[in-house]
Amino acid sequence: MQYSNNILEKYESRPRKWWLYTLIVFIMALLLSWSASSVTFKGFAAKGTEVAKGIFWGLVKPDMNLLFSTSTDGVPYLLMETVCIAILGTVVGGILALPISFLASPKIMPKPVAFIFNALILLIRTLPSIVWALIWIRVTGPGAFCGVITQSICSIGMISKMYITAIADLDTSILESLDASGCTAFQKIRYGIIPQLTPNIISTVIYRFDINIKDATTLGIVGAGGIGAALTQVPGSSEVYKGGVICYTNWVKENILGVPGEILAQDGAVSLRTAEHLASGVRALLKADAAVAVTGLAGPGGDEFGHSVGTVFIGYQDAAHSDAREYHFSGDREAVRNQTIEAALRLVLEHQK
Repeated sequence: MQYSNNILEKYESRPRKWWLYTLIVFIMALLLSWSASSVTFKGFAAKGTEVAKGIFWGLVKPDMNLLFSTSTDGVPYLLMETVCIAILGTVVGGILALPISFLASPKIMPKPVAFIFNALILLIRTLPSIVWALIWIRVTGPGAFCGVITQSICSIGMISKMYITAIADLDTSILESLDASGCTAFQKIRYGIIPQLTPNIISTVIYRFDINIKDATTLGIVGAGGIGAALTQVPGSSEVYKGGVICYTNWVKENILGVPGEILAQDGAVSLRTAEHLASGVRALLKADAAVAVTGLAGPGGDEFGHSVGTVFIGYQDAAHSDAREYHFSGDREAVRNQTIEAALRLVLEHQK
């Protein structure tokens, strides 16, 4: 009982830091107020309810032709491609992360060497996957290969960090025994480190694979486009066709292809002026003689600017021409896409005569 009273007395006589707690609360309140001041609510868009309804019904009643299509545009093929990219990216990243983590561990390597490789890992982890995708799309062009490289690099960053943490928690007595036996650095890694790391390696790789599967942003950026696919079906197309850009988000339209933000805000992503600037932007980006760009609504719903499903704007630009036109197509998503590709190619041929 006396012991408990002593504990209570010490607890009651502890230094009071109410001023510190007050300061922390004040700083947190200040940060929250500052953050809230930068968020402005402008109300719901005029067609916002209609768009949300269209998205909901698209999930409830999907396009069965697209869902069970056996073509390269069908959901089964695209799902399989996504899984393959995730598997390759995870395996390559997991394998390369192993030697990098050893080189970055101060427990194994000299501190200067470990510092250099830790800085490399930090650089990889600092850039998000979408930025790595945009970097590599300039090198390899759009396609699954760019997705594999992007997933591999991002996997190296995360997996290496987790490997290094696991290495720091190793049982050093085993390494000391191997060292006393005259084992080389390779033998210590092979017989003293790898067996201890194996469970962590397996769990980390599985976790990273789950992340890569869900990393849909990267796959959206590095996928192949419909017009590009139509062009590249012709033998020898690589001599005249440089590439293409899929820009689903306004961020890509504005920051990669140079569409002015005020146009996106005033006219929307689906508009005549946006199509014109998209063609200009992709031509400048790829340093091409001519470029064609499309933006439209294939379904299931319209947009907040009142455009209905099937509305498509196509822009074209070369050294002598700059053109943008509005089209209205009918049919399901696949039909609208096919009509858009045909119209875009006809527009190109019209200006190339």
